[in-house]
Amino acid sequence: RIDVASTATFDLRGEWVNDLRIANNDAVGTDAAFIHGGSASFVAQGDVAFAAGSVVDVSAGAQLRSNGSLRYGRAGSITLEAKPTEQQVAAITELSLSGELRGFGFSQGGSLTLSAPSFRIGQDGMSNTLGEIALMPAFFRSGGFASYVLNADRGGIVVDDNTFKGRAGHGQY
Repeated sequence: RIDVASTATFDLRGEWVNDLRIANNDAVGTDAAFIHGGSASFVAQGDVAFAAGSVVDVSAGAQLRSNGSLRYGRAGSITLEAKPTEQQVAAITELSLSGELRGFGFSQGGSLTLSAPSFRIGQDGMSNTLGEIALMPAFFRSGGFASYVLNADRGGIVVDDNTFKGRAGHGQY
């Protein structure tokens, strides 16, 4: 079981590097090795719970080069997985997402992978099934992620009618 407290912050953001000579007292530019966001994986044999107020951030950084041009980093990835132990094959695990997950990027956001017994995506964000993760469409617009993977190991993924509306490539939720 993983329990993340409301005051916990996992800061894996890329760095902001300023290599303008004026900002660095005419020093030669530095290597922007850490402008990319990192990766965070929380995998438990049992429940995974992120309390409200907790943060996992894998957003991209950038480098302002000595010539004034910008080099953008890439956002990273977050994986959250709650699975039963071999002894608990019939048990239902829970994935609680009350905290904040961030994967903002400049040209493309990060990736988010969630694994739980089942998912329901709907306008009301409600679920009546034990272990089912209820997600509202707004969840997919928050946090800056460009890629989502939902792995359901029991009940599958249910998307309520009229949840995603709009033209292809221009979803309006």
